[in-house]
Amino acid sequence: MIRISPIKMTLNPSDSDDQIISGVELSVDPNGNTLTVSTGRIRLNSVYIDVVTPIQTDLSSAPVGQSLLALDETQTLRFLDDNAGTLLGLAVVSKRIIGTSVYIDVTPISYILAGNYSQSIVQSVFSPTVGIETQLKMLFEELAYNKSRDAELKYEEILENLPTDYNTILIENFKDTSFFKSNELAYNPHSKTVALGLLAPYPAGITKTLVESVTLPNAISQAYFSIDMFANGGTCSVRLSFDNGVNWVPYTKDDFYSCVAGNKLVVEVKMTTASSLQSPLLRSWALFYHKA
Repeated sequence: MIRISPIKMTLNPSDSDDQIISGVELSVDPNGNTLTVSTGRIRLNSVYIDVVTPIQTDLSSAPVGQSLLALDETQTLRFLDDNAGTLLGLAVVSKRIIGTSVYIDVTPISYILAGNYSQSIVQSVFSPTVGIETQLKMLFEELAYNKSRDAELKYEEILENLPTDYNTILIENFKDTSFFKSNELAYNPHSKTVALGLLAPYPAGITKTLVESVTLPNAISQAYFSIDMFANGGTCSVRLSFDNGVNWVPYTKDDFYSCVAGNKLVVEVKMTTASSLQSPLLRSWALFYHKA
């Protein structure tokens, strides 16, 4: 089921900010998953751009959870959970899967031009006196908080369904660098993700690596490993070691992994992208193991 909310998130840009000038309204196909952006005019990266033909995207390709539907300078629609540079936010998309049913809620973002708003905008989630950069920062932080909460619930459900001897969970959400052994990646405090850089342009064709090391309370030879990650058109490869990096096993999916026993967990993350506009995003990982 797809629904466009009658309530809009309201931003109050200054004259020089990225914004919708006119038109560019959202509609959905009642019999399918297609979202259409109507014609209109926008301001993006200090340039006025006319959207002369309607733009469409398939909402079924939106990531599960909350994301930002954004328009780039090539008039291409993208789903984001990170502030990826020169993009104009059009709506917040919330996608839920319950059983075999998919529910998608689209909340449009309304840009109120300077001087054309009331100081008491009903249902506005942002104060009209706050600058647009602060407003977007608030929006991304809200999206990041909800994404992190979704991951925590996912990890709790995994622990409940594992065999009872898997009695301990170690979660890395990158809030600090206590596990870092070496690092070439960047942590974005607004989206709460690890990526090739804070914002676009990203270093295309260059592999960057993060290595983390954790001393476990006892030796293990098997564990269940899960990652909250979004490839976003790039590549993110991960491998594990239980014996301080002597022997390795590559991560392929959330699953059970066996390796030479030890109590020195090492997690290696390698990221690369072919596009300077996109980077893989890693939000967290979790190790489920038996604590003696």
